[in-house]
Amino acid sequence: MIHTLKGRLILTFTLILALAAVLTFLLYSDYSRALVERNLVSATSSSIRFIMDNVDRKLDECRNLSDWIFVNRYIDKMLVRNYGSPINNLDRDVSAAMKTISDRITSSTISDDVLGIIIQGDNGVILSSGEEAYYTSLDTLSSQDWVLASKNRMTFSWVGLKPNLSRQHASGFCLPIARAVIYSDTRKQIGWQYISFSASVIGSVLLDLRQPKGYDLFLVDKTGNVIYSNRAGLLGTVLSNEQALKKLGEDPGDTYFPVTFEGSKALAFTARSSYGSFYAMQFVDDSLLESEKAVASRDALWNILIIIGLGSVLAAMITSTLTRPIGLLMKRMQAIASGDFEQVKEIEGDHELGRLGKGMNQMAAELQELILKAKEDEKKKSVLEFKVLQNQINPHFVYNVLNSVKMMALIQKSTGIYNMVTSLGVLLKEVSKGASDLIPLKEELYLLDKYLDIQIVRRNGLLKSVFDVSEDSLSSLIPKFTLQPIVENAIVHGLSDKRGMGIIEIRGWLEKDMLWITIRDNGVGIPPEKLPTLLEEREESRGLYYNGVGLSNVAQRLRMVFSGDCSLDFSSELGGYTLVSLRIPVTRKVDEA
Repeated sequence: MIHTLKGRLILTFTLILALAAVLTFLLYSDYSRALVERNLVSATSSSIRFIMDNVDRKLDECRNLSDWIFVNRYIDKMLVRNYGSPINNLDRDVSAAMKTISDRITSSTISDDVLGIIIQGDNGVILSSGEEAYYTSLDTLSSQDWVLASKNRMTFSWVGLKPNLSRQHASGFCLPIARAVIYSDTRKQIGWQYISFSASVIGSVLLDLRQPKGYDLFLVDKTGNVIYSNRAGLLGTVLSNEQALKKLGEDPGDTYFPVTFEGSKALAFTARSSYGSFYAMQFVDDSLLESEKAVASRDALWNILIIIGLGSVLAAMITSTLTRPIGLLMKRMQAIASGDFEQVKEIEGDHELGRLGKGMNQMAAELQELILKAKEDEKKKSVLEFKVLQNQINPHFVYNVLNSVKMMALIQKSTGIYNMVTSLGVLLKEVSKGASDLIPLKEELYLLDKYLDIQIVRRNGLLKSVFDVSEDSLSSLIPKFTLQPIVENAIVHGLSDKRGMGIIEIRGWLEKDMLWITIRDNGVGIPPEKLPTLLEEREESRGLYYNGVGLSNVAQRLRMVFSGDCSLDFSSELGGYTLVSLRIPVTRKVDEA
């Protein structure tokens, strides 16, 4: 087959395609494997951060309980009274205080996780709540190093997982805290508090979480003591991985790193609690990653093989279009050589080989004419007419095809372009009406949302808006296009040089007879020396915005509409944020008022 023109063409095309496919496979395979690893790292990091955030919310509830005890009118009065005096009734005060503590615990979401509370005042009064508190020796408790180091602290902090000191307990470990109690009037320490929480206060967040095979999840304190694991029976043990323990000692924050876990290579992901005392640690077996990489490589190989197969078929089809006319011409030459001068239209065409075939037919006709002329000198010369077939493209057909392509473009809509044009149309329609109307805040926010839709497309999705507006403020009237210039200013000057996600927060509420609106961005901020000059109208700043309304114009319009009973203030922190605060009187439509 390789001795024929068709075979050589097919072989050449296939070799070129195979070489390109191999190079593509090598590049695509490396890319696919790297992409698989990035996706796994991203998904696992997000998952473990989500777990730690949920844990922090539980820990916040524990801190709230401690803060409540830290300064509490019902408790501190007992810790400063002299119960040697007959006018003070210790039993009555204890009963009232214990009921208050019990009600506070019962009303919280962690009521089942509070094992015991002990409060000791400098006047010798001791309050105990919870069954395990009654079986805890205060002397033993007070002698613990971590208690001695923490009992006089004004701030809340966790000390990690500790042995449960209660003589009667459901679990041998707990999460305790020790902290001062202060007098609400003088803010001076009058005693200290001890609260022990069950380890399940953290573990309960993860009860319904199922770990896939090859994934192991641990919640540990900063010394590596296991508080939760998807493996049973590890509570209170030290995490059995020296590499991970060493990393914890470096206070790594949210990161991932390679380790050897139970004799196999693995990736360890960590997420640190906002309290700094706890970590979520996820071990992912490296064989899972390698398996997914192998699947990606195998898929890439299959794709390349399919491309090579389809390419070979296509090469055969292309070579057939070249070699078939040549074969027909060869057969026709043999037929002419044998005396067959029949006109064969099949070898004619508008391409090069077709024109050659047309010439061959013409040659055959001329040969036939010469032979007939030689044989029949007496016959009249017959004029041989040859019709030349020209396959011209019909212009009307081309026009119809272009119309069809145009209709397909209309039918196959682009959602992003559609939404952007719709939002722009809404804004342009309102701009054409002018910016002097008073409209409800709800409509102003609608126009602002349409403007933000355009900006989100312009910033390739790197813009997020957050609306937090009270329902009762939505009907308040506000000059049209008051908020849009402020938001545009935040995007153009605050977020244009910021890398990553830009966030615009719009909040609104009623306070007495005033409507308050704040617009905050997380952009680059404004230098302090420029803040007082923001409302100065400059000639070069006019027309910067498409509706011709700048910051100074906004302030002027507000003063014209509401006289002096309004304000437009700015605050900022370089590299942090810019906050614009707007205050205007509450105005409503006559039928609503």
